[in-house]
Amino acid sequence: LISTNAEWRMTKPSDAQLELLKKMGVTASVLATVSKGQASRLITKLIDKKQENRTFQRKYNPFNGKWYTKKI
Repeated sequence: LISTNAEWRMTKPSDAQLELLKKMGVTASVLATVSKGQASRLITKLIDKKQENRTFQRKYNPFNGKWYTKKI
């Protein structure tokens, strides 16, 4: 599974991979040329980037009616 030369990496991406990449904003031209291994790496990178950008979270305190920012 970890080998970068694994045979599965060269096959066609799954429908689930393509659908997720589409939801994440990847263009149709990229989706048409990506392999399963490339799709896997791209999904991982996009998820990591999304989590990296989410270092703070807005929360509402119903007891005092105020919003506050919480570091994640």
